[in-house]
Amino acid sequence: MSTEPENVEQDVYYEGEQFSGWSIFAGMMLFGVSMFSFMAMCIGWGVPDLLQYSAFGIRVDWLWYGLFDGLVAIISFLAGLAVWQGMKFGYYVGLIIATLSAGRWLLFIPVYPFWGLVMVVVWILVIYGLTKDRKYFK
Repeated sequence: MSTEPENVEQDVYYEGEQFSGWSIFAGMMLFGVSMFSFMAMCIGWGVPDLLQYSAFGIRVDWLWYGLFDGLVAIISFLAGLAVWQGMKFGYYVGLIIATLSAGRWLLFIPVYPFWGLVMVVVWILVIYGLTKDRKYFK
């Protein structure tokens, strides 16, 4: 007979350390941001006149930029699933995608200040989440 009530949650541990849940957050953000990248791809291909010039006044070929967003969407989706499963692939690819995407959104801050800052903060939190629970990945 156990002395603990049935509805008490047990703490999750890995290799002697308590699991914080930041990696699950990072996986959710990678998965969610893949949907935003997919929508950006559709906008880039469907309505290229919406975003004609970059922050530096350079004309952008949105066909190729849409293809880039599509690749980021697929890779982010797969990395998010791998992070949820605790795979090293998700850890490394998630860090690479998050770092490059944070740099990309820094370039958009002059054109879209609020959205650019929000995306940079999200990607920095993804990097923090992945590195906080790095022992979780096998």
